Amino acid sequence: MACKGEDGIQPLMLRERIRVDGVAADASFNASTGELRWGSSAGVNWCLMMESEVLGFKTKGVKIIVKAFVFASKGASFGASGGKLARTRKDFVLEMPSEQCAMIWSDKFGDLINLFVNGLLQREDWDTAVKVPLGIIPAGTGNGMAKSLLDSAGDSYSVSNAVFAIIRGHRRSLDVTTVQQGEARFFSVLMLTWGFVADVDIESEKYRWMGSARFDFYCFLRVVNMRKYHGNVQFVPAAGYEVYGEPLDRNESCKDEVPEQTCGVAARVQQCGYTGPKISLEDLEWKSVNGPFILVWLNNVPWSGEDVMPAPEAKFSDGFLDVVIVKDCPKTAFLSLMLKMNDGSHVKSRYVMYLKVKAFRLRPGQRVGNPDKGGIIDSDGEVIARGEGTYECSLQETDLMTYGPPIQMTVDKGLATIFSPK
Repeated sequence: MACKGEDGIQPLMLRERIRVDGVAADASFNASTGELRWGSSAGVNWCLMMESEVLGFKTKGVKIIVKAFVFASKGASFGASGGKLARTRKDFVLEMPSEQCAMIWSDKFGDLINLFVNGLLQREDWDTAVKVPLGIIPAGTGNGMAKSLLDSAGDSYSVSNAVFAIIRGHRRSLDVTTVQQGEARFFSVLMLTWGFVADVDIESEKYRWMGSARFDFYCFLRVVNMRKYHGNVQFVPAAGYEVYGEPLDRNESCKDEVPEQTCGVAARVQQCGYTGPKISLEDLEWKSVNGPFILVWLNNVPWSGEDVMPAPEAKFSDGFLDVVIVKDCPKTAFLSLMLKMNDGSHVKSRYVMYLKVKAFRLRPGQRVGNPDKGGIIDSDGEVIARGEGTYECSLQETDLMTYGPPIQMTVDKGLATIFSPK
């Protein structure tokens, strides 16, 4: 028994007969893996992982109170976390046979927790990245970033799991996209949409009283009355996606309507703060696709909402945007595509163009069959540009950008830091 040693040497594995919440149990703690296990004669077995389930602990005499955040159904067997289940807060009272034993176990718990914290701090090696990590807690009708983070760790989408991820302190790098038109800039971490998805996202605001069901309802309305938009998109494909689009002449890719600073020329005004990635775009091989388009959807992470995964191959910090383009599609097939977005299988459809890009340029046009009406460009749930005749077009003068001139997106790999479940 580890607690009976008098030579001051504490082993990596501690074992002791203790009481857990008043019930006698055989307990063990592996200081190398962080596994705290115990089992009772009643057949109740537990396994707590220090790194992923324990918030902290405190010692009072012979008692150690372990504060944990565990899966609701856990407890039937060792390590039974059972997939994407909800978590719940729970305290466990470990009653040791002596204060000396409680001190030895507490020291081991503390050493391991400090090791985790120090390991996290040592991984902060970004020299130009955002040093203060972002904590994402889902609110409103959907949060694709929180869903993407939790799903990557196998956790269910919930406020409690998102808060726990922040408390644990694990961090990861996150790409940041600079959306630019002339001297106007917008920084995006989730997505940019034009066409069908933007119309549904913004125009469904009139049905906000329906909650998240407004998206499904308005999606159906828009499928019945399908819209297409004239326009053109240009992009620099990632390796392996060069097959998409037609080659674009280098002079055409850097002509005067593109913002000057994106073509290697100094900006005409002095900018304060971060102004986007410092990359030269004129030396890249651009491709072009002409409309009409049903939708253009750029994504930084896999999920755009709790149950919509438009970009199953998206990574948090790969330096690319995942683009979904639909140009022409029958209504019944398009409705099927929408239903398949809950698992990402829509990308296999012959109607979907799915690719990764390093840079992207959008030239939005007017609605097919109705040249007096434009579309909506939506970035991270905010309208940044809208054409004439769109929903709440009277507010157009307050939009950040103008509908029509090209809008360009470039990715700064791993610029931001974000709390993550793991």
